[in-house]
Amino acid sequence: MLKGDLKLKHRGRGPPTTGKKLRELRELAGLTQEVPEQECANLCSYQNSNCRQFFAGSPWPASSYTTVGSRHSCPVCQTTAGEGTPLYAAVYNMHYRVPEYTASAITRDPDGETYDRPDSDLWYRAQLGLCPTDLHEAIEDDCDNDTATWGITGRDDLCPLPSDVTDMLWRYDGCGKCQSLSGDYSGCGYYFNRGHLNPNSINNQQQDVQEGTFSLLNSAPQVRQSVTIATTVTIATQTPSTTSSRTCRREPSACSTQLRR
Repeated sequence: MLKGDLKLKHRGRGPPTTGKKLRELRELAGLTQEVPEQECANLCSYQNSNCRQFFAGSPWPASSYTTVGSRHSCPVCQTTAGEGTPLYAAVYNMHYRVPEYTASAITRDPDGETYDRPDSDLWYRAQLGLCPTDLHEAIEDDCDNDTATWGITGRDDLCPLPSDVTDMLWRYDGCGKCQSLSGDYSGCGYYFNRGHLNPNSINNQQQDVQEGTFSLLNSAPQVRQSVTIATTVTIATQTPSTTSSRTCRREPSACSTQLRR
């Protein structure tokens, strides 16, 4: 099952955000930060992409973002930290820092046990395999772990590390070079939240997969209210008596850097 190629998950008023519109949002907002393309492509080359069990046909088809084999597109068989069993497949666009699509195989038991929605703290993890090489070297020195292929990872998945090492998990000049971080959504307010491509709820009979969906390789900006593409990015909110609009800019009170390009 593929999801997320053309339409990102959408709730509330207004049209869903397509891949084209998302690119326009980023450009119109003027939020640009260059991606180190070669470094990101090198990191991607270490990731496991052998999980054809999630595809009905040939694995890793092209999306509306790029052609097959683009250096911007990173196919990943998602895992939790150093666990080897893939949870689902995702193609992540390292240039726009959003998933192009996800693919999964889901079996539901009508009488099976279900799990509650996981704690939102799970968003505060990073795709460790896409973090800089110097972070992997520091972890290997202190923890004796080779983490080049690790999936979604939090601080608790690692041995105790100096703060200057763990801080790289949350810094834009660290793990944020090639991927989105939870802090990208800081201050988004009424504009965007984290929208699952592979839904949390449909995976609630497999706790490891359900928790694995709380990854920014499986999340893109989800429009809360109407978004108008104009000369600026205008977000209109409707109440019973008034209508107001705000502009999503790089301001402390606005959506911080999720629109990084």
